[in-house]
Amino acid sequence: MNRYAKNIILLVLLIISHFALLSQKKYHNQIPDLPAVPALVNDFAHMLNTWEVDTLEAKLLAFEKESSNEIAIVTVNNLGGMDISQFSVELGRKWEIGKKNKYNGVLILASKEERQIFIAPASGLQGVLPDMVCNKIVREDIVPNFKQGKFFEGFYQASEKIIGYTRGEFTTDASDRPDDLSSETITVIIILILIFIGIFVLAYLTKNDGTTYVSRRGYRNDRDDYWGGGFGGGSFGGGSSSSSGGFGGFGGGGGGFNGGGSGGSW
Repeated sequence: MNRYAKNIILLVLLIISHFALLSQKKYHNQIPDLPAVPALVNDFAHMLNTWEVDTLEAKLLAFEKESSNEIAIVTVNNLGGMDISQFSVELGRKWEIGKKNKYNGVLILASKEERQIFIAPASGLQGVLPDMVCNKIVREDIVPNFKQGKFFEGFYQASEKIIGYTRGEFTTDASDRPDDLSSETITVIIILILIFIGIFVLAYLTKNDGTTYVSRRGYRNDRDDYWGGGFGGGSFGGGSSSSSGGFGGFGGGGGGFNGGGSGGSW
């Protein structure tokens, strides 16, 4: 393999690494900051009226005081092309939903323009809220109500189901868990893996005169309008929020969002 070909491969790897870093920075900057007055219900897309926001806030706050689990409801105008599962992961991490060392937060995210919904549990609750349970809640409680414009009913019933599944979890202090990987750490790991693969390919091609090829396969699950967790990219829909001012907010120090959960569209 000549020097020219090697330089081309190295250049491609550098370009991939560069765009990966830029993309990750873009996504991080587009995730909204936690409101100055933290609340468990933040209706940026104005899908709920004031009474509905306050009712949901009171319900979720009462459950938080009882169990320490934090369920957050957030609506946005649009995702700007971002995958809703990755948006949920990044938002859950940035807002640190859940309690420190318990990773017991749950995010219910709705995007108004894309008409998409996603339930993302943190790692500490994924045992009682696996993807199949989140998918069941989305299909049976959220989507049917949302299709009729009954957003409050959808959020309320979903909250009821989540509370039912998580009740009793973390009633006492849980043992410490290792910190979840940050987005930046994941990006660095991916870049290092790409560099390692590039070096391996260079070394292999240098020692072999034969023809080398790579086959690529993938799949997409398009069954119905529901999907599981994963990673994507994106931006925040913007808009002012309607949140309850008389209640509590996040305890801080949570996190543990690693891509679990499920969503759908209405």
